[in-house]
Amino acid sequence: MTVERTNGQKAEAALHATLPSDRKQLVDAHGAGLVDDYLLLAPGCAIAAYDMVKLTNERTEANRSLQAFGDGLALVSSGQDFTRYGILLAGAAVVLVPVLVVFLLFQRHFIAGIATTGLK
Repeated sequence: MTVERTNGQKAEAALHATLPSDRKQLVDAHGAGLVDDYLLLAPGCAIAAYDMVKLTNERTEANRSLQAFGDGLALVSSGQDFTRYGILLAGAAVVLVPVLVVFLLFQRHFIAGIATTGLK
């Protein structure tokens, strides 16, 4: 299925990178979309799922979020043999409180569901 044709120079300019010549030829010939179950991405594609620049930006943002999460985890343990239990337990409470509130609100439904699973 061919979705949209583009050129390799446009892709390189949008990504600020040099792409392999065989990849540029493939996209030039077939456009963005699925070709023999292989996903071809192109910059500025009308269908967002095939837009190379959009997907690259989303992945970069996701990687930054993961890095920030890792930096936050590093704050819990500041040394080789020292753990900040206060911060660790505060984080555990922040995670546990919403789950506990939901359980208490729907406890009757949880118990009824468990009770009915043993019936035939």
